[in-house]
This record gives sequence, structure tokens and C-alpha cells, in this order.
Amino acid sequence: MNAITIKALKKSFFITLTYVGSGTVTLLLMCSGMDNPGDIINGLMTLILFVTLPVTGISFAVIYSDKNAVHAVLLIQSIIFLLFWLIAFAVLNRKNKINSD
Repeated sequence: MNAITIKALKKSFFITLTYVGSGTVTLLLMCSGMDNPGDIINGLMTLILFVTLPVTGISFAVIYSDKNAVHAVLLIQSIIFLLFWLIAFAVLNRKNKINSD
């Protein structure tokens, strides 16, 4: 692997970790059963869920049907993380190959 590919791999990992990770943490906080965390926090969690809806949609449906499905959500989000990382790497690596030619 050359330096451009390694850079694309690292960049895609951190983008995916931020995007999917924030959605996963928000889902797990929503199903934790906190008693009235506050309006600002509820609004922020709702905003994060809307932004990360493409990667949290399936897990949100699982949590909506069963509040105690933490293991299922973690499994689903792990699979989505790997798929999104692969897609992000392919896009960034292709863009780097086009720019290097």
C-alpha cells in the first residue's frame, strides 16, 4: 500500500467512527431509560438521530420494538460500521486515484 491509500484508510476510519459511533451512542442513551435528561439533551439526541438516520434506521426499529435489545443493536451497528467504512474507503481511495493520475 502506498501513502495515499493508507491516508484514505485512516481518514475513512475516523469519518466512519465519528458518524456511526455518534448514532450508536445516541441510540444506546435513548434505550438506557434515563429519567428526564433535559430538554436540551433530548433535542440534541433527536437531531443526532435525524442526521445519522441512514446508519441507525435498522437499530432504531429494533430498539423501538424491544427496549432491552442492546446486544442486537451493537451487533447491527458493528456490521453497519464495517459496511460504511468499506464504502467510505472506496470513495476516498477512488478520489485519490483520480487526482493522482
